[in-house]
Amino acid sequence: MQLNAIENAKIDCCTKLFDEISSDKVRYHKATCYQDLLDAMTSLK
Repeated sequence: MQLNAIENAKIDCCTKLFDEISSDKVRYHKATCYQDLLDAMTSLK
């Protein structure tokens, strides 16, 4: 997928924000598709 510079900047900002607000009990991260979300959820078990 081709993203423009503004979209890439938004993704970078979100990644930094998710890193800052994540903790030992809650982890935030990006999911580019539904399968990414499912994979993240199953890795928690």
